[in-house]
Amino acid sequence: MCGASLFLLAVVGNATAQSNYQVVSLGSPGTIAGTVKWSGPLPRIPTFAINKDPEICDPESHKIRDLERLIVGPQGGVANTVVFLKNIGGKR
Repeated sequence: MCGASLFLLAVVGNATAQSNYQVVSLGSPGTIAGTVKWSGPLPRIPTFAINKDPEICDPESHKIRDLERLIVGPQGGVANTVVFLKNIGGKR
């Protein structure tokens, strides 16, 4: 355990020492706004048997449940979406 702790400290210390990141104030920061829409047919969402603690996990006795990983609304909007910017250039 001690060896792993020393290795972790060495890696963190080295990464911090090499970082040139500086926080700067922006004169006019931007915003991103929009709606993520699903296009094309929806994939089949797998269902799974509920086999643990049915009184808590399945009080309505459905016996199966999907994982609700993809939620698409009637107009195609996708819920719980994360958007990120890729390959952003340098700072001013």
